Amino acid sequence: MPARHLPAATLLALLAASFPGCSNDSPGTTDCGTASCSATDTTTTGTSADPPTTEPVLCGNAEIDPGETCDDGQDCTAGVCNSDEYTGEKHCNTTCSGIYPEWCGDKTLQSTETCDDGDNTPTCDADCTPVQCGDGLLNAPAGETCDDGEDNSDAYDDPPDQVPCNTSCTGSAPHCGDGVCQEQVEDTTCDDCTCGDGIISPSEPCDAGMNGTPADSETCDDDCTPVECGDGHHNPAAGEGCDDGNQIDDECRNDCTGCGDGTLQAGEECDDGNDVDDDACSNACIKPRLVFVTSTKFDGASAT
Repeated sequence: MPARHLPAATLLALLAASFPGCSNDSPGTTDCGTASCSATDTTTTGTSADPPTTEPVLCGNAEIDPGETCDDGQDCTAGVCNSDEYTGEKHCNTTCSGIYPEWCGDKTLQSTETCDDGDNTPTCDADCTPVQCGDGLLNAPAGETCDDGEDNSDAYDDPPDQVPCNTSCTGSAPHCGDGVCQEQVEDTTCDDCTCGDGIISPSEPCDAGMNGTPADSETCDDDCTPVECGDGHHNPAAGEGCDDGNQIDDECRNDCTGCGDGTLQAGEECDDGNDVDDDACSNACIKPRLVFVTSTKFDGASAT
């Protein structure tokens, strides 16, 4: 069969269809006549290899970026991380545009809260729960001075390393140094049970001492017993001029007054209340005597 020759125009059309990326603007000419011509014309493609220009979402990176008012981040405590749910804590919302409106402390009672006064009050703890000694939350407005939770105790602790709170949350558990003599477990080795410490223990009617040094007062002798005239303990602070411990009205009267108490009593010529013997009043409460010394004897007989 003889070879069939196609017209030139038909041949060019077939070539153009085989290489769509090549140009064929002028009849009878083509840019694909050389080996350097690519089968794909990048000037006519509809896609781009450039990376996208959209910025990643920054809410949640724990930094307040432009357009944000808050950002808790993702790795935060108590599970409060840019949430639109009530957690009890004050936290940022999921769009970082503001604080989520419901939280413990906003003074608005939420369905999950028992109370919400905004802080500790006499009836409500700061965690929006009722005041309860033993919950481990110190609430001073409610009268608590301590709260160790489950460790609260009324048991005696000696020697205490860290004295726990008592079960009423009003102070420490009983221990040496609390100002009370626990007689069943403490003795004089504890200052609380020592006369002169200024602490009235159950075994002491009074104690006017300080820092272990006994002292007299208007109502207490330095042996931690009440003042009593006739007990043999002279207590000037209580106004006693003397106290010889007997019931004889001698130099020390039965009312514990005597020479040297500064009060002139019957039988005294003077009483200056001091122990200076050669002043205007002797220690025997006698005024000074004038003595004349002469070489002539005077016996008191009248002259003849």
